[in-house]
Amino acid sequence: MKHAAVGCLMGLGGWLLLALGWAGLLQWRFEAPLAETLGVSTLAGLMSYVALTLLHAAWQSWRERAAITSGRAGTPPADGKRAVLVGTIEALGPLLRAPLDGSACVAYDYRITEDRGSGRRRMILTHFKGTGLAPCEIVTRSGRHRLLTVPDLQSRSPAGPSSGHVAAFERYARATPFTGSDTAANELVARWTDDDGAYRSDVSYVPLASIDLTRCMLAQQQVRAGAMVCAIGWYSKARGGLVPSPTWAGNPRLIEGDVNELVHTLGATARRRLLLGAAAALASGGLVAAFVSYWQDE
Repeated sequence: MKHAAVGCLMGLGGWLLLALGWAGLLQWRFEAPLAETLGVSTLAGLMSYVALTLLHAAWQSWRERAAITSGRAGTPPADGKRAVLVGTIEALGPLLRAPLDGSACVAYDYRITEDRGSGRRRMILTHFKGTGLAPCEIVTRSGRHRLLTVPDLQSRSPAGPSSGHVAAFERYARATPFTGSDTAANELVARWTDDDGAYRSDVSYVPLASIDLTRCMLAQQQVRAGAMVCAIGWYSKARGGLVPSPTWAGNPRLIEGDVNELVHTLGATARRRLLLGAAAALASGGLVAAFVSYWQDE
């Protein structure tokens, strides 16, 4: 919850500051009344914020790409900073069993949703969700590093819906104690702050008997032991691994797959964000220029 709240406040604050900046510039440079500048300043501030966000995201993608390249080369992670660990993931104890197919893994997450209604009344309802992480470490060229935080997963082959998954989840649900929807916010806080390398949560929003699983979307991601991974998060030398990130730093991630492909994807993403950011910046400047032209013609 803190991550989301901080993100919203930063976004609104950035938009407001940029809008005020444009309004102040128009009043100081062109002596336009405040009431006349509110509309264009609000829109220009929004476009400027979008431009800055995209340009910052492009820079982050380039930085992440460079960090992954460095991690692949075996550069040791720095203490108290964001780190990228590239290597194979190994379990330090018993493996977990993924809920939808029973496959052995070191980490999984799943979500059971249902698409109801159509048009304006369309809703996507979450019925069940859960996360599991077994004690594990990532073996890299710079050494072995523990995964002591619960990451967001990005696996190569997420499990989609099938009749076998429905039967498997029914068995899993009957044998699993779920927490209720009223504790969902607490579950997020527990997930973001957990630091012992072992975690499991299962949240139910409805009783199993009240829904038809064959009408639902069953989605799951899992990371198998021995897989090639890229782990991104906050590194602690004292703890010997990745630990929960500061509130402002974003969630840790665990990406399974070919690192070369990830590096290529990040480069393409950075270029796309750079182009979109430049377009948003031009749009912001164009709005202000059009207003100035109109104001001077009056």
